[in-house]
Amino acid sequence: MRRINHRIGASAAALMLGIAGSIAHADTPGAEPGTYTNAVSQSFADTYADPAVIDAQDGWTYAYATADPLRAGDPPGIGHIARTRDWIEWEYLGPIFTESNRPSWATSSAGLWAPDVRYIDGQYVMYFTVTDTTLNTDDWDPAIGVATADSPAGPWTPTEEPLIAPSQGDDGRFLNTIDPAGFTDTEGRNYLYWGNYFGGMHVIELDHTGLQTVGESNLVGAWDRYEAAYVTHRDGWYYLTGSSANCCAGPSTGYSVFVGRSRSPRGPFLDKEGLDMTASVTGGSVLLTQNGNRWIGAGHHAMMTDASVIIAWCP
Repeated sequence: MRRINHRIGASAAALMLGIAGSIAHADTPGAEPGTYTNAVSQSFADTYADPAVIDAQDGWTYAYATADPLRAGDPPGIGHIARTRDWIEWEYLGPIFTESNRPSWATSSAGLWAPDVRYIDGQYVMYFTVTDTTLNTDDWDPAIGVATADSPAGPWTPTEEPLIAPSQGDDGRFLNTIDPAGFTDTEGRNYLYWGNYFGGMHVIELDHTGLQTVGESNLVGAWDRYEAAYVTHRDGWYYLTGSSANCCAGPSTGYSVFVGRSRSPRGPFLDKEGLDMTASVTGGSVLLTQNGNRWIGAGHHAMMTDASVIIAWCP
């Protein structure tokens, strides 16, 4: 990985971070250059999937992960929180949810996946997937939940109902309403992106609290192509990134990150060839993929920006 110097601008510095890999640590002015091994979860977990990161108001950087076991043989868990001050040493803080604060509308066996955390209207807001709700008899009726906390470490208080309710397709099957990601544009308007191969990626506006939807949603990624939407803004453009292909096929996985851009946070998002990410011949330019190296399955990504670098996360 390349060395990043704090003295260069954010637009010139992009650091790709593998959750169990190594990174080039950003050098501080006057310090000797150095490369550090940064196996983020190694001290407390075998994996740290579907990560999301926030630079919090308390000076720590927090990383949140999906509901996987910490170690092989452990129970699944219900989401995880870790934090760091230097991107080298990480402290595990515990689960996001426990039996005492689990959403009341989630079944006892539901997975709580892919948390995304934002600081909105003076509090921390977490969006997350619930794979099975009490609202229907089906074993798979995913929905998007939302929870709030005064501290990025929690405790988290979920709302009494989903933010994005389960939705059925024309054939009666429930769509994959999963993988949420929040976004606040330059005018202070909040949006939520979500979706998966079965149902497509969508966006809807949220109110000033980030806890209620406003108006109708619209499609931004093809029905059967993308999941794990994430949006960033730079120089007047909104960039939509989405993951595609099999996430979990070991060395043969093609799980990669694709990108398109738009002048609006609601799209349409076009790739370098001018193809729409919702088109029948689906657009999307390759942003991050494996190429014979040890980084396998680069998808379900997230990004964060600190004072001087942009850091892209992938499992």
